[in-house]
Amino acid sequence: MKDYMSVALKAVEKAGAVLLEYYQRLSELKAELKNPNDYVTEADTASEMVIVETIKSFFPDHTIVAEESGVFEKEKKFRWYIDPLDGTKNFIQGLQMFSISVALEVSGELVVGVVHAPVLNETFTAEKGSGAYLNGERIRVSNRSFETAMIATG
Repeated sequence: MKDYMSVALKAVEKAGAVLLEYYQRLSELKAELKNPNDYVTEADTASEMVIVETIKSFFPDHTIVAEESGVFEKEKKFRWYIDPLDGTKNFIQGLQMFSISVALEVSGELVVGVVHAPVLNETFTAEKGSGAYLNGERIRVSNRSFETAMIATG
């Protein structure tokens, strides 16, 4: 699985660089409304293209399910899921809370996941059976009680 993780990391790093370029010139960015409260920009599509090209260069026979361009159906055993710009609305507003998400499913089981927040320089990774990490450091759930834990924010 190390090869899969390294490809996922390479893909999100390249896509992160693309998104940072667009982020530096947000005033020029055009956004389209796909559905109520759901936007797409050229940054979304450029990021997705880089991720798809990266994965295909290593695994040309794998299926890719991408948010903007749909499904590239190939090998059924391996299926990559891509959200090239999770938090487009935040991105458009110049907020730093957006990310890129890539996951790999093998035979119906999720085995690799990566979430990269380029402005924050944070990369969360997880592999089946290996735990979760933030920038290479192991992370765990806290031991707080349910009553004192933060579950979600708005």
